[in-house]
Amino acid sequence: MNQADSIVIIGGGPVGAVLALSLQQKSVPFTLLEARAKGASHSDTRALALSHGSRLILEKLNIWSAIEAQATAIKTIHISQRGGFGRTKLQAAEHQLPALGYVLPYGVLTKALDAQLDLNHVLYDAVATEVRYESSESEVFFKQADSEICISSPLTVIADGGRSLDNLPNIERETKDYGHDALVSKVKTELPHANIAYERFTPTGPMAL
Repeated sequence: MNQADSIVIIGGGPVGAVLALSLQQKSVPFTLLEARAKGASHSDTRALALSHGSRLILEKLNIWSAIEAQATAIKTIHISQRGGFGRTKLQAAEHQLPALGYVLPYGVLTKALDAQLDLNHVLYDAVATEVRYESSESEVFFKQADSEICISSPLTVIADGGRSLDNLPNIERETKDYGHDALVSKVKTELPHANIAYERFTPTGPMAL
């Protein structure tokens, strides 16, 4: 396989899929490599927080209408600090916006994105193993089934999260350990959320709800 005129995107999550759809909308050739099986992410219930700007992008890609009913709007952000005086409230209405952001399940977004992708340009179960850079193009090596395949590309975009960088040789990386851990969970509240997101700063770290 040799597609020297096709942009290669490694990673078919939200970032990679949005880029692919943007290229597809402009009739720019691309090849999307997704390590997981087709539809594997659709059952992922992790919560994503999307900004208003993300909504505008999804609207341009004709995706927003498919997910809007399952997106919870954030109309107010309440910010406070433990032991500190006062609080800060950001409100969408003050900025003439329908919402400051939205929360929705990861799988809902990826399912809507995948439904719009031209499957002729998507390779599932395709695990990138190496990227080699030359003066005018790059070569992307990946495994699919029992085959090892190479694609030549004028541009390669790695959109597979930070973990993929650890597995790809020839990629320069710089990491910094901040000495912090994050805990993500779902909670059931006694009272309605009223479309308010909270951020609380404490000496031991921030908490967002």
